[in-house]
Amino acid sequence: MKKHYVHFLFKPSLKQRRCVATIGTFDGVHLGHKKIIDTVMTAAHKHKLASLIITFDRHPRLVLKKPFTGSITALEDKKEIFARTGIDYVWLLKTDSGVLDYSAHDFLSLVKKYFYIKELIVGDDFRFGKDALHGAHNLDKLASEFGFTSRVVKKMLISGKAVSSTYIRELIRSGDIVRANKFLGRAYSFKGVVVSGRGNGRKLGFPTANIRVGEHIIPANGVYAGKCRVGKKVYPAAINIGTNPTITGSDKLTIEAHLLNFKKNITGRKIELFFLKRLRAEKKFPSRNALTAAIARDVERVRMFRLS
Repeated sequence: MKKHYVHFLFKPSLKQRRCVATIGTFDGVHLGHKKIIDTVMTAAHKHKLASLIITFDRHPRLVLKKPFTGSITALEDKKEIFARTGIDYVWLLKTDSGVLDYSAHDFLSLVKKYFYIKELIVGDDFRFGKDALHGAHNLDKLASEFGFTSRVVKKMLISGKAVSSTYIRELIRSGDIVRANKFLGRAYSFKGVVVSGRGNGRKLGFPTANIRVGEHIIPANGVYAGKCRVGKKVYPAAINIGTNPTITGSDKLTIEAHLLNFKKNITGRKIELFFLKRLRAEKKFPSRNALTAAIARDVERVRMFRLS
């Protein structure tokens, strides 16, 4: 059997291989995921065992070439969130056709080489093994074979709606950032490198940082109240996503942010944008003057917006 693992975020010692574990993609590490992680950590503490998350370095849908609108959380951000939970070990599996072709039995055999799972705790939509044939509904048989107990955590509900990565992606794509953030438990954000743009914002009196992002899900076109982290500092930001129909008439999507109280050139640097609320949809204005006036109103709304 090939070694498809990438690495452990926290290196296990020979004395700490007995554990309570969970397995999943954990895209977003949203409130529902945190409920599962908290359950794992509570059980581990009760039995004086280590806690373990087994996850993937890329979303499986990207490798399987299935329809996918984008990742909620980049790997580097997911690592940071996991670290803040206090989990003992995180095992990042390299997401390739090899590991995704494992049967559920072979997958658990791989895990058993490194950890002895005392209890496996998963969400009720948990699926694993080749073609996702196994899940929470038939985990008991495998648990008996591999010598662990299993527990299924019911989905968290907010206002009667189940918290899920799929639903959060739908909210982000539709521009309903306020609701998406409620389900995430934090502001939706992504990082990107600042690239040179056409300078249209500067010509209008509102210079912007244009960024290039990777496999993230992009919110609906429009103007957003948000924040931007540059280094260790955070600035209020008016974020625009769209094709700049008033000026360019192009189909090329751009993501740009006007940082309030900021005048430095940050081309080439990586920044992080946080989305707090969609202020308005993208619109083609009758003139540049009308566009400039609208941007001024947007910036003022951001200035008055509670960014905490």
